[in-house]
Amino acid sequence: MKISEKYDAYLKSTDTENVLFIIESLTRDNISDPEKWFEGLSHFEFILHHFDLTDVNYLKRAIELFELLTYDGADFKASVYLEEEDYAFFIRKVSELSERFGVYYPEAYIENGIQHVVCRRGYRDAEKTNEQFSKAKIAGLEIADAITNYYNYIGLLKDTDKETAKKNLEQLAAQGNHWGLIYSCYLRIWTDEWETILDDAAPLQNHPDDKIRKHYLQIAQGYYRRAQNTEKQREILEETIEKYNSSYARFILADIKIAEAGPDASISEELQELQNAFEYGIIDAAVSLALHLLPKHQEPSKEEFSASLKWFEYAWKYGSDYAGYRLAYLYLYNPLLENIPTGLSLMEEAAKGSSIDAKIELAELYLEGKVTEPNEIKALQLFTEMHEDGIAYASYRLGNFAEYGVNAQATEFDLNKAFEYYKIAADKNLPQALYQVGRYLKYGYNEIAPDVEASLPYLQKAAEYDNAQALTEMGLIEETKETPDYAKAFEYFDKAAAIGYPYANYLKGLYLENDYHQSGERDEQTAFECYNYAAQYNDVNALYETGRCYKYGIGIDENPDMAIHYLQQAADANHAKALTELALCYESGYGVAEDRQKAVDLMTQAAEMGYFYAEYVVGRYYLHGFVEQDSQKGLQWLNKVAETGYPYALLELGDYYFYDYDRLDTYDKAFPYYEQAAQQNVLTEGYGMCFEFGIGTEENLSRAYTEYLKAAEYGNVAAKFRLGRAYYFGIGTEKDEATAFRWFNEAAQQGNIYAQYYAGIQLLEGQGTVPNPQQAVSYFTEASEAGYADAQYSLANCYLMGEGVDENEAQAVYWFEKAAENGHEEAIKLTKKKRR
Repeated sequence: MKISEKYDAYLKSTDTENVLFIIESLTRDNISDPEKWFEGLSHFEFILHHFDLTDVNYLKRAIELFELLTYDGADFKASVYLEEEDYAFFIRKVSELSERFGVYYPEAYIENGIQHVVCRRGYRDAEKTNEQFSKAKIAGLEIADAITNYYNYIGLLKDTDKETAKKNLEQLAAQGNHWGLIYSCYLRIWTDEWETILDDAAPLQNHPDDKIRKHYLQIAQGYYRRAQNTEKQREILEETIEKYNSSYARFILADIKIAEAGPDASISEELQELQNAFEYGIIDAAVSLALHLLPKHQEPSKEEFSASLKWFEYAWKYGSDYAGYRLAYLYLYNPLLENIPTGLSLMEEAAKGSSIDAKIELAELYLEGKVTEPNEIKALQLFTEMHEDGIAYASYRLGNFAEYGVNAQATEFDLNKAFEYYKIAADKNLPQALYQVGRYLKYGYNEIAPDVEASLPYLQKAAEYDNAQALTEMGLIEETKETPDYAKAFEYFDKAAAIGYPYANYLKGLYLENDYHQSGERDEQTAFECYNYAAQYNDVNALYETGRCYKYGIGIDENPDMAIHYLQQAADANHAKALTELALCYESGYGVAEDRQKAVDLMTQAAEMGYFYAEYVVGRYYLHGFVEQDSQKGLQWLNKVAETGYPYALLELGDYYFYDYDRLDTYDKAFPYYEQAAQQNVLTEGYGMCFEFGIGTEENLSRAYTEYLKAAEYGNVAAKFRLGRAYYFGIGTEKDEATAFRWFNEAAQQGNIYAQYYAGIQLLEGQGTVPNPQQAVSYFTEASEAGYADAQYSLANCYLMGEGVDENEAQAVYWFEKAAENGHEEAIKLTKKKRR
């Protein structure tokens, strides 16, 4: 039977004799039964038609019944699951009776107005709501002005802009309007002005109207929620439930209990509480129920979404634009539920309503153009509308467009305008906008000079909101302070890396690998993990570092193939160090086929990008004819990088003049290059030789010895030979054959052929060391094979005399002839004799 038919039956069975008796049987406990509720409504209509409500006793009974029918969402409970025809009857009947009763009891106008904006979609009538609220205002109800402005602020009515509505509520509160105070406090709960609302709401606490006292408790729980005092919030909610059986309080408490429940705990009771709260008109409870019922495991079936979809749909039906947004999101992006037309339609409808999320998503969809035709103009219009409505994210996005552009028709690049938009959003504490303002101030823009101090408040605040980019910028600032604090910098990078920011992971990796923060130990394995994480997001620096780690076995086993893989990706992105490292791989044939031309090409590409080490290597390539010998090109590159003071380029230039590669006879030019390198503690034998032979400076044997010693201790092999020679011949120091042998032997073991010759002489003769002819022959042989004539002559003598090796005249002749070919005078004399 239809509700209208049952209702008519109730009316017909009611008479003036029994109606007052029957309504006494209705209570808050049984009025929630839909049958009882509609029976009660029929009795209410009977009273309106058959009793004189100017009689205070009858009016009192009518008011009591009306309050019972509308108490805490009882009317919603009675109608929530009605079929459309029955629901239409419900809306029509309630509206008709409420308006008629409003003549006697103006609060009915308020209830009627509320009913017309919190009902199902398709039944909403904002004009009717305004009309009813206006009648209540004319009747002198304190709530009328307040609720009108509140509904305008939250978007249920659209006659007054938000700022004006907010100011009106503040004025009403200041004038002592209790409802103005209530709604003003509700608005402030979610702003930075929340901290004083409990004190400001104190006049509501002991008000004689229990509706107002109930609102005080709801404001109090909101305050403690913002204060993150869950214990006190629960206490207030339980008090509200005990005193008023508040469905809203039950909803909030159930959500708290679910949040506190462990992953394996049963939440069936709390989910039922959410359903109950929805059935009494708390639409957000249906949204919460839908969210909690979404499948949590990795591979759900389509059927597992059905319960969640059901409650999202109920919430959407009863006006939750956010539920529409969530439904649209599921239909657009969940492969199991994909229904693009339905998703788009829902997103558009939710965007037309109060869902900022939907409006933002729709604008982004228009920009992206994946599930709908791209429409950048429309996207900009939506963001502009939201910006004008004070939505911080929209201001931020307009800043993005002004900075980077969308297309020529839609917007133009304008950094000043971008900063203005970012600043508007930052003033509303949007973290990403705070970061952008900080970035602009830190690095400067247009004619505005960089100002790190001015950037700090914005970057610090964004960092407090865990904005990863701001945390990273704060770390970079710590690095560049007058007194850098690398430990603090690492804390920032570490926190940003934990959030998942790729660039911060790259920086964290650098710190862990090199222990810049002075923790006391390096952590190469974790450093590699950080680099590798960031590399998966194509952070070009991390791609390079990951390749480098694979090449040199840093924190991971050496792997030439993986090294080339990552270095190539970074090189493709024009990363200068990666180009250089890849060039060195082609130079040596590491992980790739050796290809000198490829090495030169890659190294030149890096050099042309201004990377100093690549400039140095390209200069070396040309100077030494790695592929093409071209001293002029080599000198150009080396001189360019030498101007920056790079010491190895200075050494290369010093060697060029000292060893007179091009027979220019300009040896003296070597000295200043060697001297500049030495001032940076980059040492070579050439600097000492300039002092030994007076090249470019006054001869100074003592200074020559000193520079040989420094360079030898620095690790320069040729300097070790020169130092051994100084001790051997007493150049700038006392003769000391034992110390001479020590340095000759060390340089010999490192492949210096001249040191091998001298060490061999000392081993053969027992000068400063125990004689060891066999080792002497070994050194002579190594140096001889490298073409050193003196060693060849000595090796020939060993074969001739059988010293350290069996006598072998043929080998002796062979090495005498080799020595002669290389210009050894004694060998030339001997071989000429021999030939005669």
